[in-house]
Amino acid sequence: MWQCVRRWIDERDKSHITNGVKYISAFVASGASLTYSFNKTTLWMWVFILASTWATGISLYWDLCIDWGLLNWNSKNYLLRDQLILKNKNIYFASMVCTITL
Repeated sequence: MWQCVRRWIDERDKSHITNGVKYISAFVASGASLTYSFNKTTLWMWVFILASTWATGISLYWDLCIDWGLLNWNSKNYLLRDQLILKNKNIYFASMVCTITL
């Protein structure tokens, strides 16, 4: 998260703030989980469920759409980003499946 803050300060690119929110949401979900483990009330259960759902959603979006470039319809590489390091595109799709399932 601190790297995202630092890059935003240096570059003023708002995408670093969004990436930082991804990390903060994971911290909040972890804190809600820890709190719920000690205080098993309905309120904390819902806070834990909502925080975890939000953190999972934003992380999946960032990893798949921003990092992997999934569903980039305008790319020269079907459903991927324009610049790829590996020549075999199937490795990217297999990695996306692993990201979702793990």
